[in-house]
Amino acid sequence: MWSYLQIIFPCLIWLPKYRWRHLKGDLVAGLITGLSVLPQGLAYGQIVELPAQYGLYSSIMGSYTYAVLGGCKDVAVGPSAVVSIVTAEYGTGRSPIAKDPTYATILAFVSGFILLTAGLLKIGFIFSFISQPVWKGFRAAAGITIFMSRIKKWWGLLGVPRQFLSQLYWTLKRISDTK
Repeated sequence: MWSYLQIIFPCLIWLPKYRWRHLKGDLVAGLITGLSVLPQGLAYGQIVELPAQYGLYSSIMGSYTYAVLGGCKDVAVGPSAVVSIVTAEYGTGRSPIAKDPTYATILAFVSGFILLTAGLLKIGFIFSFISQPVWKGFRAAAGITIFMSRIKKWWGLLGVPRQFLSQLYWTLKRISDTK
């Protein structure tokens, strides 16, 4: 049982052997990581079209969770642009209260539960069946989608829909309205 807990919580392995002389360096590294992750989290909160503090919360919680469950000290975990776009599309709702963060919060908890269940069941090997062209296509599509979602704000265009093809059409049609 103890060895299984150590697999789930790697901090149970390294924490008893921790050398306190490394504490100062670890605190500086944590501060630098926080200073790089926090502005990124704020920006992702705005991509989701929620108040920026929700992006801040998500960037902090990912790092805390990874500190307990992770095995690598060099990784900053937090929201990503793709996750923010998907959350903006499905997590903020389509009602008049579309900016309500409740939908995004529920989406985060459900996603976390699914990932935790997949980790406990050790079914991560499924991702090895996804080919490299699929991953490259996903990354390319994500980059284009993120660019299109931001360009309307950069150019000051209002009333541009979220759907990609409609967004492309209305952005190009209203290019003369840019500010």
